[in-house]
Amino acid sequence: MLEMEILQMIFLWVLQTSLTASIAILIITLILKLFNNHIGVKFKHALWIIVLIRLIIPVISQNQINLFSIFTRNEQGTSQNKNTIQKRHSLSLDLSRLNQSNLNSTKRQPHYNNNIENKQVMYIKDKWQSIDKNKLVVNIYKVASCVWLSGLLIIASIFLLVLVKSKKKFKVLKTLDDTEVLALIRECKKKADINIDIPIYVYDNFKSPCILGVLKPKIYIPQGLINMDNLKQFSYIILHELVHYKRKDLFYNSLSIVAVLIHWFNPLVWFAMNKMKLQRECACDACVLEILGEKETVDYGMTLINFSRKSLNLARYPQAAIFFETESQIEGRIKMITKFKKGSYKMSASAVLCCVLVGGLTLANGISVKAVGNNAIPAVTSNSTMSSAQKIQFLVDSQVKEYDNLAKAQTVAGFKFKVPDYMPVGYKVINYFQVEKISDKDNFLSISFNDKYNMPNIPIDRISFKVFHTNYTEALKKVVDLDPQFEKDGGKVETSEQPMKLGEINGTSVTAKFFTPAQKNQGLSKNTQSVSKYFIWQDEGNWYSLEYSGIYQGIESVNLSQDEVEKIASSIKYPEEVKKLDYNTPGKSSEYEIYDKDDLKAAENVLGFKFKFPNSANKDIKISSAFVSKENKYFGIEYCKNNAVVGNLLQTKDYKQYEEARNTGYVTIPGLGGNLTKNKTQLLNIAGKQVFKYEYELKNGEGNKETVYIWSENGVCYKFDSSSSNKNGLSENELNELVNFVVGSSTFEQSGN
Repeated sequence: MLEMEILQMIFLWVLQTSLTASIAILIITLILKLFNNHIGVKFKHALWIIVLIRLIIPVISQNQINLFSIFTRNEQGTSQNKNTIQKRHSLSLDLSRLNQSNLNSTKRQPHYNNNIENKQVMYIKDKWQSIDKNKLVVNIYKVASCVWLSGLLIIASIFLLVLVKSKKKFKVLKTLDDTEVLALIRECKKKADINIDIPIYVYDNFKSPCILGVLKPKIYIPQGLINMDNLKQFSYIILHELVHYKRKDLFYNSLSIVAVLIHWFNPLVWFAMNKMKLQRECACDACVLEILGEKETVDYGMTLINFSRKSLNLARYPQAAIFFETESQIEGRIKMITKFKKGSYKMSASAVLCCVLVGGLTLANGISVKAVGNNAIPAVTSNSTMSSAQKIQFLVDSQVKEYDNLAKAQTVAGFKFKVPDYMPVGYKVINYFQVEKISDKDNFLSISFNDKYNMPNIPIDRISFKVFHTNYTEALKKVVDLDPQFEKDGGKVETSEQPMKLGEINGTSVTAKFFTPAQKNQGLSKNTQSVSKYFIWQDEGNWYSLEYSGIYQGIESVNLSQDEVEKIASSIKYPEEVKKLDYNTPGKSSEYEIYDKDDLKAAENVLGFKFKFPNSANKDIKISSAFVSKENKYFGIEYCKNNAVVGNLLQTKDYKQYEEARNTGYVTIPGLGGNLTKNKTQLLNIAGKQVFKYEYELKNGEGNKETVYIWSENGVCYKFDSSSSNKNGLSENELNELVNFVVGSSTFEQSGN
């Protein structure tokens, strides 16, 4: 339901704001702890006002915290992406076994082409299990949102009930008519420089005077105070209440109540508002003493002490600005009064500057991230292609490249483009921006937006947006993602077009129907059909595509109304002009691909060691993929021949299998049936280095073998493996040539790259 989604979005803002404010509370508490004796009371109160503003004003960070997202890479319908997922899974298993159980990694799966329908089958096949897990997270999120709202309503209801009861009692009260007392009050108003009329009522339920009302303030005084003999003490009390009005304390008090209502679940907020209330009273005392002068400090302090001995029951009136509260708070105020010096109430220029700096740091964190984030792309005035100086020399020129930075994606794409500044409620960017090659010269950009309550790898509630700097025909081919392998497997695609005008945008609606024959080996027991609809339009030389309707194997993936499509299409802007959507991706993955020299340099900083990047001397054997694991600290390279994986090189600092081979001459590997077996290694001398070689039978029951070479250089361990299971695998001469080349190569830096 839309109402629940809105509630969850509001709760997410509250949670994020509360967490950010909590950091500010801790920082300010530390400042006051360290410099308490060197900071004036007005400055202390100003610091807590900064926290109050942060709690109330909806300053939403562009770098939003998503506590419920599971950061997984987005699978797309290309052979490159399919292989990447398999490769990473294999290497993760490999490292885990090497470091924990001294077992050998499982065999890598070879590259293969996979059509769009097979991709959809894979999604749908695993969909229910993934959705069940995600539903648990979503339900927790929903429950938390409802609990928060319930708590807010309960506390607000209690407060309003007290307020209504108080209002009824106040209606029957009479204004003060004692001439002598009224004259004294007028004198106090003159001292406080207050010109408006503030009614004064007699109310014995209060044992001490207080002032209520932000717009129409009223002072309530117990009858016993009016009858007191010491009118001087009475004037101190009245002056204190008037100063509360003069300092706008009633307004701050009301805001603090709102803050506690919104953030009732956060104990730090209760703590901060309590501290703010104490500092407000201290600041009010200081302001009164500033008016009275140092000579009356002792008398004012004695008045405070005398009234603190009387019983008080004002807990029912949280909106009141009262003369005194708890014993500990009275003690703190007395200490401040004894140290008071004329002029100490005023804030110095340095104190004002400190408040500005602290306020800027506290409040700007929600609005400054975008200025330096992924949206920060140099301003453009046209959609022209990038200059040749901006072209990147790729070390691994993958068909599909994934980036978590929109600026880098634009540079790689080679042309200026616009992106949406509007999406339906709950939709956000999925992890990565994809740049896919159309030809050696042309690329197109893909951005997927997912409902934040769904898993990124499930094609449900996902909006696909693509940008092309090419002709309409090429754009259309890529929009429907025609895969040659799909047709080879017997699949058919039918497309139809019709003009479509949305507001002032003239475009084309393209319907693509995918017919997939039964394929038992792919989990399809019968013929299936999927339908996708796209809106394609042109803007300043670029072609844009938006998938607005999709049904995969009978499951609806997306269904946008024409109004929503029009809003999205009409909202496109250059990235630096975007204001509403956040193009900072949810978080950098623990594993990422390497494409160019800049990526390699960044990888070295992440890993903390120098690694090799040996590209094969054999023109038929190329590096097809390179990637880094930030979590497990390894660097992986994959070699291909005829689009099939023929070898893998793993580089890491912690490689226990190498230590086992060096110390015992054996390695522990999993045998058939999962039993652990010891395999003898052969010590070789390759390129002047000691290399351990061993072979083991793969767990596929087909007698295929994996050949593995492990060695160490300068504290870095290397493992190269090649499988005989692939019919396109390496010959013995090719394998020896590749191994000698890899072992004998230098690190990336030493090789002069």
